[in-house]
Amino acid sequence: MQAVCEPETTWQDTALQTIEGKHYLINYNAKNASVEFRNFLELSPAQAHTVVNDLVPTLLQHQPTAITLDLRNLIVPTAPGIIMIAEFIINVRNHRVSSLAILGSHSIPWHEPTLKKLKQLLPTLDLILE
Repeated sequence: MQAVCEPETTWQDTALQTIEGKHYLINYNAKNASVEFRNFLELSPAQAHTVVNDLVPTLLQHQPTAITLDLRNLIVPTAPGIIMIAEFIINVRNHRVSSLAILGSHSIPWHEPTLKKLKQLLPTLDLILE
């Protein structure tokens, strides 16, 4: 089993923010309130929790009315990675953001069943599978 890499960068107060590890990349664009997850999202439970705790307040400080979570380039997340996405959805729900869209891909086998289950956390979630 490969060791999980500590994040190499942290969130900054800029329009495009990135956190990057050995096998993952998370981009947050403040201008359009979008968060993109790329690659494998290999995180330990502690890292996943830290990312959510850092990301959500940063995202919500801009008071977006709609947020897009782009998972189309997220190939294989670990279980803590899925839990992190669930925590993200719950935090957004608890802050009453009016619209959350998740972009997924039919070509990635885990997307459809897992994202449909995550929709149960926020029934108004707009799930878009391409």
